[in-house]
Amino acid sequence: MTWLSTMISARTPGLKTALVAALTTGVMSTSAMAQAPQGVNGMIQAFQAWAATNGLANASLFIARDGTEIGRAAVGAWTVDTPAPIASTSKAITAVCLGTLVDSRQVALTDTIQRLLPGFTQSLSAVGQANSGRITVEQLLRHTSGLEGNANLTPPREPTQVNYATGAAQTHPDEWFATQALNQPLFAVPGTTYAYANVNYAILGLVIRTVAGQAYETYCRNAVLTPRGASNAHIAAGNSAMEAFGGWTISAREYSSFYWHSFNRSALSDWATAFMDRVYDTSCTTCSYGLGVGVTAVGYGYSQVVYPMPEAVSVILTATPRGKVISPIVAGQNPLMLPILHPDIPPYDLGHTGDWTGATTPSQFSSIAMFWSNGVTAFVVCDRGFGSAPNQQPALMNALSNSALTIN
Repeated sequence: MTWLSTMISARTPGLKTALVAALTTGVMSTSAMAQAPQGVNGMIQAFQAWAATNGLANASLFIARDGTEIGRAAVGAWTVDTPAPIASTSKAITAVCLGTLVDSRQVALTDTIQRLLPGFTQSLSAVGQANSGRITVEQLLRHTSGLEGNANLTPPREPTQVNYATGAAQTHPDEWFATQALNQPLFAVPGTTYAYANVNYAILGLVIRTVAGQAYETYCRNAVLTPRGASNAHIAAGNSAMEAFGGWTISAREYSSFYWHSFNRSALSDWATAFMDRVYDTSCTTCSYGLGVGVTAVGYGYSQVVYPMPEAVSVILTATPRGKVISPIVAGQNPLMLPILHPDIPPYDLGHTGDWTGATTPSQFSSIAMFWSNGVTAFVVCDRGFGSAPNQQPALMNALSNSALTIN
């Protein structure tokens, strides 16, 4: 394995010379590493160990704080500026893009699929029309639509998982995936159960295309990505059917710019702030989901990872319209609400993984996006899909968190 670069940038005097040398030689000197915040070094070392353990041919990591680069690392032929397919971390782009239509009052969170897509829903079966009249935009965003999740039933029926190739061959894959899901009996009553499903975001992509009157890719690039420093992001031909639920190709640097400019507290509109502050779904004890991102209180759980919570921490401050209330934390349980980017509460992170192996070109790719309450963001892309391999992505997320939360 060839490490092309391990480069750190920091607000530390005297680091410029070391950076120039690193850019020239492709490696970072020990003294330059020492001058970077120790937490940044820890994040890079965790990424390097993870890439080596998993035998990755190409991968990159970009670390920023408050939108400014503080570290990077890469392996193989990729750099932090190499466009790469990111799979499900595309969902944050879709959610933020949909949010511009909420901002302009063309879409409401309470709107049903049937109200927003009357022409499309007329073609559904009687079951599909009934379902589309019950499921709202907010439920699609939160994966509480009642449609089956990616891995809920045996045999599974989530269309992007069991019949992706057929859907990809259609003229409008988003419509085909939506039709297959909506015409089935619901997995749960809408709004009651969290079930992560790609098809929820396929439907949101169809909403964006219909309401905006433009191609999904065109509208989202112009409305969200280019203004937020990600003008080179695009939907690649080899996985274009994934579009709104997993189709974007973007560099680690540009995704990090999009992430910061979309999810720092000052960037969120009033409705988006309220939406994210209500992010915890009480029907799910191990997960929560907002605008295309998961939200985790450090000390609870992210995917398969459990972070240690100090026993001394016994309360959490929760924001409400009337101010802050103190709610007890019970060991092993999630708080019902967790405000986003409030420095006066225990640590938390926003995060998401993308992971794909299937009938696309390339056939494997994955990504990890994280945003901590101290303003640090990290984005990882690699050319492997991990599938059911235990703890591959969560293990790195845990290691990144342990270091990121030490950065002051």
